[in-house]
Amino acid sequence: MDEADRSQAFADREAERILADARSRNAAAALSGGVRPALRVCVDCDDPIDARRLAAAPAAIRCTHCQGCAEQHDTRRRSGVIWP
Repeated sequence: MDEADRSQAFADREAERILADARSRNAAAALSGGVRPALRVCVDCDDPIDARRLAAAPAAIRCTHCQGCAEQHDTRRRSGVIWP
């Protein structure tokens, strides 16, 4: 593994850590009631999360579209179609 590969791997890990931290803060705020539903945005695309979705899943951190994409990605990863 050369220096460029190590740098890219580090950048990828750091990006994942930052994203996971943002998701956990958003989820914790949702569970505590600290975020008004009108101000909630998707952690993936920054679009507002629909009020109907929040009514059905108050701790939602993704819009309906991004949640579907994340679930599809998870299914593929678990089945071995793609690598993590």
